[in-house]
Amino acid sequence: MKKIDFELRVVLVNPLYERNIGAVSRAMSNMGFERLILIAPQCEIGYEAQQAAATGQDALRNRVIYSSWQKFDESEPD
Repeated sequence: MKKIDFELRVVLVNPLYERNIGAVSRAMSNMGFERLILIAPQCEIGYEAQQAAATGQDALRNRVIYSSWQKFDESEPD
């Protein structure tokens, strides 16, 4: 089987609920992905997000947050 080298980035724009952010982190962990990017989140990210992430804490812990699309474009040109 041929190995494909790429990095998948999951980008959430204006997420409203921290529980959803945690659930995305858990789903990412189940599929082996770790790069979670949030653009202008509309909530604090705390205990509820950690609960929803369950054993998939890595993406949540290592998340990158940008305040706007412009900041995202400047920092993530690929």
